[in-house]
Amino acid sequence: MKTKRMPAKLQSNDHKDYMLLFALGLGCYGLILLTDYVIWDGWWEANFIRNLAETPNLYRIFKEIGRPQEVLYFFPFYLTTNIVLLSKVIGVFAWIASCMFQCHYLKRAICLPHEMALAIALVSLACPFFTFCGELTYNMYILAVMFFWLAWTLTASRIEKYRTQVKGSSFPRTLIAFVFILSFELNSNLAHLYAVGALTLIGTFKMPPTKEVRSSLLTFSSRYWELALLPLLYWFLKITFTPTSGYYSNYNKVEIEIIRILDGYAIFLKNLPAYLARIAWESLGFSLFVVVLLAILISVYKTPAQRFAKVIVNGNHIRLLLGAVFLLLASPFSYIAVGQPVVCAGWDARNTILMNFPFAIIVVCLCAIVVKRVFPSHPQLLVMVIGYIISVGLLTCNHTTLRWQAFGAKQLAIQKGIRQILQSENTKVSTESENQNASKPEKVNVVNLRDYYHIPNTLNWYPHVIWTYLIAPPDSPPEVFVLESTGMLPDNISFDADGREIRTVQLLSIRETDLYHLKESTTLSYALGHIPSVGRTKNVAILPGAVGNDGVRIGITYLAKNIFDRESLSVYRDSIVTIKELN
Repeated sequence: MKTKRMPAKLQSNDHKDYMLLFALGLGCYGLILLTDYVIWDGWWEANFIRNLAETPNLYRIFKEIGRPQEVLYFFPFYLTTNIVLLSKVIGVFAWIASCMFQCHYLKRAICLPHEMALAIALVSLACPFFTFCGELTYNMYILAVMFFWLAWTLTASRIEKYRTQVKGSSFPRTLIAFVFILSFELNSNLAHLYAVGALTLIGTFKMPPTKEVRSSLLTFSSRYWELALLPLLYWFLKITFTPTSGYYSNYNKVEIEIIRILDGYAIFLKNLPAYLARIAWESLGFSLFVVVLLAILISVYKTPAQRFAKVIVNGNHIRLLLGAVFLLLASPFSYIAVGQPVVCAGWDARNTILMNFPFAIIVVCLCAIVVKRVFPSHPQLLVMVIGYIISVGLLTCNHTTLRWQAFGAKQLAIQKGIRQILQSENTKVSTESENQNASKPEKVNVVNLRDYYHIPNTLNWYPHVIWTYLIAPPDSPPEVFVLESTGMLPDNISFDADGREIRTVQLLSIRETDLYHLKESTTLSYALGHIPSVGRTKNVAILPGAVGNDGVRIGITYLAKNIFDRESLSVYRDSIVTIKELN
């Protein structure tokens, strides 16, 4: 049988494409490597890792969630003293690698020319929806995304082998199945496998060489049927042997309600235009600079730019676009089905972890269609349009990183201030205990936190357990329960005769029974046994400091001082918030 070889041009472009993707990835997310922020569950996870005695609690919560194997992802963090830095290194490079695998998949499985595959991968990498690739609590899921696209890369190599009849060994099907199983740690990848499979079929048909592609896919599908059954088998084994239990018996329970599903998509689509308009405005100066720079480069290298753009403009976009729309709808479906919100910005944007790839395909295809129909004699304009989109994404990713760094600095300022207050209170208790004539004093066992300082586009609320572990000593379990009550018990607001606002703050005194129920509500009560049941409640207000609430500006200043002027860093961080004792 006569064999064919992979085109040398396709092979030679691979390493150039990957180098460009790596450079853009560092441009979008490299700043994360310099940050020190921790968000949400990362606080209690880091505390459990630092305290070996808490490892059973780490295992228990993941067992109750129904994913006991998730503990294995934390093993590398037990080997380092800098948990935060390692989480950021793993997350950033795994996210970049996943986009490289997407590029490989597009070229090998769907037969896209490297120009179009590269454009899609670049837009996917710069897509500013999911920007949490430095978070400890999301490392395992970012790795799952990387494993998912690695598995499809290995699968694409087999598809290409059937299509071109290239000689040589291919990856064992057991290896492909194993990598897919690793990717299912992010359960959304179960349905995502079928969606990407549909994209492969839809995007490949009617693209040259049609007959060979159709034949190879049918051959592959019939021979490797186990990949189609793998998600079903995995889910059956999961609900049979590792079901949710305990506090998490109803965790992420799937409820297919048409109205709720439609509302989930509607919320995302409703917020999308405003979000895109905001980031376009925020990055206007930088993106225009990039467009002008690209215009100059295109005028100098007009022929290569036209050649690059023509390949994309003259491609077959309609079927690929339809497949991408289906994939975009399928990507957040698992989150919407369990009642999780899917939005463009803020902490809930973490649920867009699978949406960057289909979004990139849609954007590139639509841009190519518009340029082809409106400016048929100037295909090089497509390079400027895609460059503009990437520049907006690049700057937005860095703005998001800076805002979360500002939020992280706010957390550290609160952490330091509350710890100092508790230390002062404990000193008073010790002093009074030595006075035999005085009544026996009680230590503070609850802090009622009133947070009035918010940084836009970050988080305005934390569960009690997150605040509790944030304030806890770094190397021991929490000894004080922290209750953030601003949302539950708003202040009483009235106005005097002159129309001036009078704000009455809700002060609390938590009783033993109240504290018991508060602990139970955290789903981690078994890890909070070191908090005394009886004690005093300290009421504290968090007010704006001297630096305002511009997250980007605060983040820039904080990182600059952290790198170049560490002596003044602590003073600046403390100035971000004002902590006021209310009793």
